Amino acid sequence: MASGAYFNQAPYREKKGPHESIYTYESPEHAAGTLRRMNEMRASGEMCDIELHFPTGRTIAAHRLVLAGFSPYFHTMFNTDLVEQNSTRVTLHDMDDKVDAVERIIDFAYTSTLEIAEDSVLHLLAVADFFQIANVKDACCDYLAHHLDAGNGLGIWSYAENLNCPALVTKAFIYVKEKFVDVAKEDEFLRLSYDNVCLLASNLELNVSCEDQVCEAVLRWVEHDAETRRRHLVDLLGRIRLELLHKTNLHTELFQHPLVRNDARAAAKIREVLLSAKKHHKVASPLPKPRVFPGLDDMIVLGGGDVFEQHANGERYKSQEDAWFEVSPMLTKRVRHVVAVAHGKVFALGGHDGTYCLRTVECYDPERDFWLLTEPMNSPRDSAAVAVCGNRIYMMGGHNGVNRMNSAEMFNVDKETWTDLPEMKLSLTSSSAAVIGDVIYVCGGNNGFHFLDSVQKFNVKTKEWLMAPSMVHSRNRLAVASFRGKLYATGGLNSKGEWLRSCERYDPTTETWTEIRSMSVSRCRHCIAVADGYIYVVGGFGSHETVHLSSVERYDPERDDEWTSVAPLGLRRGGAGIGVVSKNRPKCRHKVKKTGFLKESKC
Repeated sequence: MASGAYFNQAPYREKKGPHESIYTYESPEHAAGTLRRMNEMRASGEMCDIELHFPTGRTIAAHRLVLAGFSPYFHTMFNTDLVEQNSTRVTLHDMDDKVDAVERIIDFAYTSTLEIAEDSVLHLLAVADFFQIANVKDACCDYLAHHLDAGNGLGIWSYAENLNCPALVTKAFIYVKEKFVDVAKEDEFLRLSYDNVCLLASNLELNVSCEDQVCEAVLRWVEHDAETRRRHLVDLLGRIRLELLHKTNLHTELFQHPLVRNDARAAAKIREVLLSAKKHHKVASPLPKPRVFPGLDDMIVLGGGDVFEQHANGERYKSQEDAWFEVSPMLTKRVRHVVAVAHGKVFALGGHDGTYCLRTVECYDPERDFWLLTEPMNSPRDSAAVAVCGNRIYMMGGHNGVNRMNSAEMFNVDKETWTDLPEMKLSLTSSSAAVIGDVIYVCGGNNGFHFLDSVQKFNVKTKEWLMAPSMVHSRNRLAVASFRGKLYATGGLNSKGEWLRSCERYDPTTETWTEIRSMSVSRCRHCIAVADGYIYVVGGFGSHETVHLSSVERYDPERDDEWTSVAPLGLRRGGAGIGVVSKNRPKCRHKVKKTGFLKESKC
């Protein structure tokens, strides 16, 4: 082999100068080998020039140069005008219970290896923080973050705050909010400071299914040390959304609770809420917003098209990361289809593949990222409306390739069977549907002659179709969602064929439609979904049939009455479908015990 070829092999690198070649030799084993040899020297006591001493009498021998290079704490100690600068012994005070952790971290300085376990991680973290060893501190924080549970979440949150570990503080606090119902049952919760109980009781992102769960936790905390904590009761009640408590609990349990009966100010506060609740039945007044834990809901957008083609692929939105991620593509390219979610599975139904109207249905498992065909519909349906009640999917209207339809059918998810339903009052396409209680509302659309403002409603119990009050505007290719007991109709095309960015809201108690804040851009054939306490509108056609959108915006009428942009889709999509998959939320159950605030029945 020529010498030049030899020196081009690792670990040699050739660098040619103007008159000669220069070869640089690098040994990946050098640093590790040197530390290994120094550790052997430390074990035999060779050239050790510093001794770490503990008041208990234990000592650890080491080399000053290794400690200074490894720890900013020792670097400062040995390089500033301190007593220890020229001393051969350093006494570490207040570390008697952490001697083993110190020894293991000094070993790590020589070996680059450290075992972290449940019984050692807290001491290792404390020592790493004291010696300012960032990588060990991060490793301990990662270990704790991966071992959070209901019994230790609050302790880790507090410990991380004390040691200034911001990333762990954030992860632990998110965990406490998500698992609040379970965390509040642990003894750690009873040991919380008043300030931290206030912080939790005031937080809008607690993952609870009803406000009663927050009230029970607060009362349990006060009862644990009633003599000391009863003075905080009124302030803590002020941080609970008392108006959202179940009426029976508010009147019978909370108002009659010994802590409340023995506190005039607390009793007055409950009495005020009870009086307000009576007025609320006579005069419509806004209730406080329920708590919503972000990140439990993921939106999945599937298919649709752009100017050039139909899509089979999909994207999944994670709100905590404000980002979209690819999911496995559907088995069929679809546009103008609908998507429904039932029993945690996502169903893509009907639509058009670029050649035919489709009756096929496919089912997506978001846990396994896997698609399967399921029972097809009785009729092909392009541009239909869909709604979900319990374990049943309702398909209404649409185009079968020949005619607009007024037919409807229902899919039983458990039995995988389709059943025909009574016909709608009107034949239409490009409408949109949403559910309030046991009633499906089918809004707007196109009957072949006009763009409609009409609303049809179907009672799933009586199987009867009726007309409901019409919208303010005619809307074809609109998107409708149900949000906190009201309907929200967004975008579409009006009777003049104009692209709309306007929105309106229907209140079933007053049977009236009211215009609300408009979206930031005009949209039709867009998607709409409710996730994490917001209404999201996604993609669609813009100001023209050839303008396909990737933009996404969200709206909360009870927070700021503004549409806010979030991360856009990876692809421009018009005529796509959307579904929301959710993690399990805690059930609200009520204990029958007299001492308990809650009673044994589901919300």
